[in-house]
Amino acid sequence: MYPLLICLIVLSSMITLKSQNVQDNSWDRFVFEIIWTPSVCNHSVKCNPPEGFDHFTIVGLWPVTSSGSRPKCTTIVNFNMSEIEDLRGELLTYWPYYRDVKTSENKWRIEYEINGPCAIEGPIILSERDYFSYSIAQLKNMDILKTLWSHGIMPSDTIPQNKTSFQNALELEYKVNVTLMCTRSSDQAKKKSLERIVICLTRDFTFTQCPPGLGGQPVECPPQFMFPAYKQLTQLSTSV
Repeated sequence: MYPLLICLIVLSSMITLKSQNVQDNSWDRFVFEIIWTPSVCNHSVKCNPPEGFDHFTIVGLWPVTSSGSRPKCTTIVNFNMSEIEDLRGELLTYWPYYRDVKTSENKWRIEYEINGPCAIEGPIILSERDYFSYSIAQLKNMDILKTLWSHGIMPSDTIPQNKTSFQNALELEYKVNVTLMCTRSSDQAKKKSLERIVICLTRDFTFTQCPPGLGGQPVECPPQFMFPAYKQLTQLSTSV
């Protein structure tokens, strides 16, 4: 199962980035990608827990250059769970592996060993613990659901969302461009659902504009899309 997990996570970390690597480490921002799991887990993907989570969770935090390319850094990092053991509860809440929460630790390992070599160059992130703790704090501070609610936007299985209104609500709050990515569907009559929100941060964790051309899978949302409600089906067990 772990080889499949590695492939899925590596693919996920590449989907919003340009394919080429640059040969230096002159990166200047992070791509911060966030997922609304009810859109995925209630439809095309088998998840554990089956219904996903009732809040936005982290997909990943990836260093990029101003052109959107991935930097290539030579620092060697080794994931050590003991360094973040006291963060386990928050990681399982805000950065779980939604396909199988019990394998979340392996996801964290892969994310850090892929992105850590550049990410820990500072000035804010200097260690494995910083990489995870600042990411969690960023998501909590963004409080995306509260921001949307303040603009009258709430998850619904019946009311389509207007992309412009949804995007404006987030961009008014964070003062930078936000990309909305939706699920793919072979059924052209079926509305796509919001899957991910992509936003960029400077190296010192302030909001900044994303480079042009970030894109891939899933696809950017159409003018109208669904923002499905969370439906609790099971009692979540987070033992890993």
